[in-house]
Amino acid sequence: MAEGGPRRLRPWLLAQLQSGRYPGLQWDDAARTALRIPWAHGGRSGQYKVGACRQAWAEYKGRLRPGDPPDPAGWKTRLRCALARSPEFQALPGRGRSDGPCPYRVYRVLPARGELREPGGDRAGHRELRAQPGGDGDWGHTGNGVGGDGIWGRTWKWVQSIGGVT
Repeated sequence: MAEGGPRRLRPWLLAQLQSGRYPGLQWDDAARTALRIPWAHGGRSGQYKVGACRQAWAEYKGRLRPGDPPDPAGWKTRLRCALARSPEFQALPGRGRSDGPCPYRVYRVLPARGELREPGGDRAGHRELRAQPGGDGDWGHTGNGVGGDGIWGRTWKWVQSIGGVT
């Protein structure tokens, strides 16, 4: 862990995106709500250029130290698992490309944990679930069923409030 807390994927990945260091790591849309991550197969040429971002993630997390043998497949697995576990990214499988000269995966960037967004803010047209007032930004798991105070109850109430269910 880094001083001051864990080393998180979201700030690191967005910093790499802004730096322009890694070819193919780019925004997928003009609104900057989704990003493309190069996802070439290990046996294809150019893999090591594409794998540089994955290698950097392994170094950042302390999983790759000087003198360790190269492990592109392991680096790819670590990044894939980190993205799958992160509550701040959502895979968009229909928008990626698995074949061709430059395959990539697309991930939506969700609000940071505890971040509050108002509809019509910097992401106009998107309505998002927001943390409950007075909470710590976490939806929690109290209550059961659709009518309770847990995540399903609050989600149901939110859907009703935007006119999604009558």
